[in-house]
Amino acid sequence: KGRGVFSFIHKEGLYEGRSEIYEGEFENGYFEGRGVYIGAGWRFVYEGDFRRSDFHGYGKMIRNNGEMIYEGQWENDEMNGVGTCQWVDGNRYSGEWKDGVQHGFGTFYFANGDVYDGGWENGKQDGTGLFRCAANGSTQEG
Repeated sequence: KGRGVFSFIHKEGLYEGRSEIYEGEFENGYFEGRGVYIGAGWRFVYEGDFRRSDFHGYGKMIRNNGEMIYEGQWENDEMNGVGTCQWVDGNRYSGEWKDGVQHGFGTFYFANGDVYDGGWENGKQDGTGLFRCAANGSTQEG
């Protein structure tokens, strides 16, 4: 149990020659507690809670230099629970997640100002919701 740094370089495959780095708490050979993990080639940076080397608890991930930023709950390396995701195109979702996709209740803010507030299943709008159009102020419920 303690704090430290773990680093390794990929010897083959897609990320050959690229390193991954973890700095934070360890326990029984696992990333455990708070830490920062930098993915191969800086494709993502995660800062938050770990359990048995998985992203688990509360954390923030920045992918591809800000292409996507998620902050919220994690379980077994996936966005699970409640969180907010912002994409580089200006779209944003705040609500419930399951296995890395919108699932449950949440609000999607479109870059053009439109808003959908309602149910989600497996990453798609589902069930009852309210859509508000920014251009003309109209609403549609369904």
